[in-house]
Amino acid sequence: GSGMARRGGRVRLLVAGLALVLACRGEMVRGETRQRIELPFEGVIHIHRTQSEPRELSIHLLLIDLATPGLRFMLTPANGPEAPGETTVETTRQFVARTGAQIGVNVSFYKPAPQLPFVDNLFLMVAQGDCYSGFGNGPAINLGRDNRATLLTPAAGGAPDDCQPAQDVAPHVAFGGNERLIDGGRNVAAWEELHPRTAAGLTEDGRLMLAVVDGRQPGRSAGMTTPELAELMLEYGAVEAINLDGGGSTTLVFADPDPRLVNVPVGIDDIAGTERPVGGNLAIFVPYRDGAAEAERPMSEGDPRWYDGATTAPAERAR
Repeated sequence: GSGMARRGGRVRLLVAGLALVLACRGEMVRGETRQRIELPFEGVIHIHRTQSEPRELSIHLLLIDLATPGLRFMLTPANGPEAPGETTVETTRQFVARTGAQIGVNVSFYKPAPQLPFVDNLFLMVAQGDCYSGFGNGPAINLGRDNRATLLTPAAGGAPDDCQPAQDVAPHVAFGGNERLIDGGRNVAAWEELHPRTAAGLTEDGRLMLAVVDGRQPGRSAGMTTPELAELMLEYGAVEAINLDGGGSTTLVFADPDPRLVNVPVGIDDIAGTERPVGGNLAIFVPYRDGAAEAERPMSEGDPRWYDGATTAPAERAR
């Protein structure tokens, strides 16, 4: 019936997403590029890409089908008027554990208010309709009540603490960044320093893309400039994208079922594997694929969720 039709549509979207990913053969690099693809949760494609040119890099990309039943988002909530700062810092893994989410990623730039653990955020932050940090003249991504994703820009003439976007959208779960990376399919990024990076984007077929690039780890992953990050996201189908807080804040977490680090952050004194408490995180709630039992198994090279583009047929791995 209609349920089977909807599921068939989601399968077609997933297959289309996999086809796009499999077509990405590292056009921006000349050295060895490898990618592993897993389907860790319903409607979620996770690509772990490593490459040796133009430098050693370890990159994680998520493509999230926003029509997935049961999918919902939560942003770090405001402390309220009694606290000295807008939010209280916690690691991305702590936020995932506290909320019971399946995926977590850091998002917001922030500053102490007036000292840690209390912080104010520098760009738009809207948690379930509660706007507690204005645009700050940066772009943002909004996830509506229906999970429809929209890129937002500040209304013309607005003050930095205003929450009103130029678009006819009431922000629901929205988070802002310091730089637009992709505008209508064009690379408009300009930050030429190498750093760990976190970014969010939208694809033409309506998916949310999250990009996490490890950095400050010589011989493993040195980080990216934002123009390089934009090129990477364009390669995987993004048509809009913004840069989020990076550096030691860059963190991606999966709970399958226990919260674990997916990337290798450099949160404390640039030491690999350490986690920084940050001012704002995005939590993603999404059903496990085929029940929690499958998710409890670590992914390995014989797992049907694993794909190595160099050696394995995608049809076998995508089932």
